[in-house]
Amino acid sequence: MTGFLEILATLFGFLYIILIVQKKPIGWFFGFLSSLIYVDVCFTNQLYIQTGLQAIYALVGVFGFFRWKMKGALIKTISNKNRLIILVSGLVASMILGYLFSKSNQVLPYLDAVISVFGIIATYLTTDKRVENWIIWMAINVLSIYLFAYQALYFSVALFSAYCILSFWGYLNWRKDIEPNE
Repeated sequence: MTGFLEILATLFGFLYIILIVQKKPIGWFFGFLSSLIYVDVCFTNQLYIQTGLQAIYALVGVFGFFRWKMKGALIKTISNKNRLIILVSGLVASMILGYLFSKSNQVLPYLDAVISVFGIIATYLTTDKRVENWIIWMAINVLSIYLFAYQALYFSVALFSAYCILSFWGYLNWRKDIEPNE
């Protein structure tokens, strides 16, 4: 059953990213569905941090949909100071989370923690239409390929491989629509 669920989550995840790159709010719905299914896939494969991340992604999918419907299409950037704050706080949180889960049977706890913490950050930046979200996603997607390959979740490997390409496309697509900082 996990194989079928992984395929379904992969298909919904692919629809999500295509629509988000195009700045279409309906993409959040497919992200919500993908994340709900991935909760089961990740838990079954002892990726407990990913399980929690997917649950958060599902909730953020609802938030992102309504935020995009209300906020419109303005794309913005983050200041250099805030980029540094995001990087340092994300690394510290990742190390703490990785350490906490290293005491369980969690697979690759530090890697999963980095992916998860920065995934939450990137998702928030996506809901806020900040172009830097795509740079973070590029790194997360490369790390996710390794994590899911390690667990032999090959449909997920294919999805995150596609995400790598689509994140680059998203970055280029969003950069051309950047509005001046507030």
